[in-house]
Amino acid sequence: MKAFLRRNKQILLILAITLAFHILVGLLTKSYILMQKDSDSYSMFTQNIFLGQVNLMRTPLYPLFIMLVRLISFSPSGYIPIVIAQEIVSLISLVFMYKIIKRYTKNNKLIYAFSFIYSLQPTIWHWNKCILTESLSISLCVIFAWLLIQHIDKPKIWSAITIAIGSFLFIMLRPSFLALFAIIIGFWIVRFIFSKIDRKQSAIGFGISMVCLLLLFGYMHLNYLQNGLYGITNVESGNQIMNLVGGDIYQNPEYQDIVDSLIQSPYWSDKKDLLFALGWEPFSKQFGFNFTPKYISDYVSDTIKLHFSGYAKYTGEKFLKTVGYPISSIIPLSTPEEYLADINSGSYNSAENAKWQAITSSYWNINIINFLTFIVLPVPFIIVYIYLAWVLIYAIVKWAKGKLDWIDLGFSLIVIAQFVTFIISVPPYQYSRLLVPALPFLFVLVYKHITEGRFGWFNMKFTKTKAEGKG
Repeated sequence: MKAFLRRNKQILLILAITLAFHILVGLLTKSYILMQKDSDSYSMFTQNIFLGQVNLMRTPLYPLFIMLVRLISFSPSGYIPIVIAQEIVSLISLVFMYKIIKRYTKNNKLIYAFSFIYSLQPTIWHWNKCILTESLSISLCVIFAWLLIQHIDKPKIWSAITIAIGSFLFIMLRPSFLALFAIIIGFWIVRFIFSKIDRKQSAIGFGISMVCLLLLFGYMHLNYLQNGLYGITNVESGNQIMNLVGGDIYQNPEYQDIVDSLIQSPYWSDKKDLLFALGWEPFSKQFGFNFTPKYISDYVSDTIKLHFSGYAKYTGEKFLKTVGYPISSIIPLSTPEEYLADINSGSYNSAENAKWQAITSSYWNINIINFLTFIVLPVPFIIVYIYLAWVLIYAIVKWAKGKLDWIDLGFSLIVIAQFVTFIISVPPYQYSRLLVPALPFLFVLVYKHITEGRFGWFNMKFTKTKAEGKG
């Protein structure tokens, strides 16, 4: 035991300080469990994917995680075990982030600095308290980033298989990871062409990815047979309806009944604050609408085609709006039950909700959480856009000169793909939250470039340790 402690004292100290900090600061929030609008659809999930049952709204991985935790903890409806499990998985992922950092530097000061900048950042750890997919997505992305680096350094068949299957499972956790799955398929092709040392592994990885692609099509076919939608979930349709309403391009005479359902909604006069409710209005049997998922999906696609120039213009406007958004993101309070009750009953009052938000945002504990979030990561989207463009261009230039930096190219594409996905798919108010799962890849890129000396202005004495390994 003493030998183990001595050999691993650095990471054990990092884990101990991180856990103590998470517990201490976590207790500052008003509620220990953070419930949001989507939480119930995960925690009350009833379909069994192993029996071929598909949920129209949610992919199965996070609900299965919740079910497993509740089974192990003998708590069939509890939420605290889920939060504890998410915290444990988060701490495990920190070990992998530590391994990534050590791969790039042996400088102990940098190792501690990078580890704590990541682990004490509320944007990373605060989601552990929330019953949404963000926490698990962040943690698994760290492990996936380590796996990719490990494979690039020492290509193995086991890592190729794990990467292929893992990228598919990400879609089952969060459909927005479909872009990651596509990038991994492209990775196998490019790797096969340009890396002679692991053509066998790349061929196997590509083959497994193709099998996973067939499984994805099988999942979509099950969704069609059971729910009438040939797709992964109907969330995309709901999000796009918000875009159509937000961009004032919702009119389509071929689907006048859906248009009427929007215009006649009790939320229509308050579109700016209630795009979420309007997005799901055509799905709502409670208000007398019973359109089939395929009909709604067809309305969305046909209306985008009908107003394509307006849709492109609105998407461009959404992109421009993001430049000043902070990449840091937290949910300091649970969505109040009365908010959801008012939404469901059609009696929501945005002025009253704004009043509640103003009162609760003045709480000292909430201000501390917000302060910690933005002081550690005070970076707007525009800085990230510039940085990613620089990384991608630099990687392409190096490639043209005969040296392909797989990490720079791959990780920048993964983060860019997440940006593109949510800018096209969802309204602006969700952007900071939806970027969260891609943050581990962004952290790794920044850490890598600091240790490589790419940031001349960051050239302090304690950072002068060049990156090690193959890159």
